[in-house]
Amino acid sequence: MHVQLSESVRIEFAGMPKSGKTTVMDVLSHYLRRVGLPVAEFHGGGRYAPIGKSDLGRLNLYLACEAVRYCVSTHAEGSAPRIHLLDRGPVDRTLFTRTLLSMGRVTPAHAETVERLVDIPELRDEIAVCFVFTTSPKVSLAREAANKLTTEQGRVMSDAFLTGLRGTALRFTEEHTRTNCAQRVVAVDTEAMNGRITQTARQVLEPITALLREQGVHLPPPADNGGRP
Repeated sequence: MHVQLSESVRIEFAGMPKSGKTTVMDVLSHYLRRVGLPVAEFHGGGRYAPIGKSDLGRLNLYLACEAVRYCVSTHAEGSAPRIHLLDRGPVDRTLFTRTLLSMGRVTPAHAETVERLVDIPELRDEIAVCFVFTTSPKVSLAREAANKLTTEQGRVMSDAFLTGLRGTALRFTEEHTRTNCAQRVVAVDTEAMNGRITQTARQVLEPITALLREQGVHLPPPADNGGRP
């Protein structure tokens, strides 16, 4: 079965590391593909970025440029409409940049440059909905340490940075129901969901279902497998 879209839909998953955003996106990507929808994915994290990781400012700027580049590239001439799932897109760069600035890890000029980049007119309303994921730093660090050989904290995966990022994300979702590039901002607290991945995915699927219904696409109900990974 193949479902035809009248126009592309871009959906971003932003927020804290190890908050479940990538896992939930993967669950939803699998579901959407299986029901016949064309899906493309963008992964904007720094782990596989082909530049040095020692300079957080350069890395942050690179990732912001890549997120913008991907959004613009989805308008390539002749490309078929798709559902574009962005793991860490333009909104995520805003959250990270504000946190880095608050901790003195980038300059005000750097932060202004990144924020202006994701605020350009060409990105206006690009993201139909952005889900901002949060959890507690304790839960995030525990998930990071699972099946690893060390519990030493890093520059981003540290209690201090995660606490700052959580505060930034919570303020952002309280202050913004939309941004320049995101038509809608939705908060997702995975600490409260206590690791129930498929239940969280169902929650996130609801606004996506409503978006697709506007194009005349009616999704079948997802299977119930108990709500745990």
